[in-house]
Amino acid sequence: MTSKEFKKLKLQERWEFLKDSDALLGYRFYGGFRIELYSPGDFYTEVWKKAGLNQIYWIEITSIEQVEKNYAQLFPEIKL
Repeated sequence: MTSKEFKKLKLQERWEFLKDSDALLGYRFYGGFRIELYSPGDFYTEVWKKAGLNQIYWIEITSIEQVEKNYAQLFPEIKL
């Protein structure tokens, strides 16, 4: 799936695709959210969940610059 196709999906469809993709790279915490980073193809996406509730608030594609900024120090094994 391309990033353009992914953007057309509804929230639940995005989650089903990511959940089945086995593309979870890691996670971080920000405020009251647990933010999971996925790479299901040629793009990166973040799943924002309310910490402790496992409730998804949104799923968005993120830029490589944001991945480098937010995850590279936490997960040095991520090859960007």
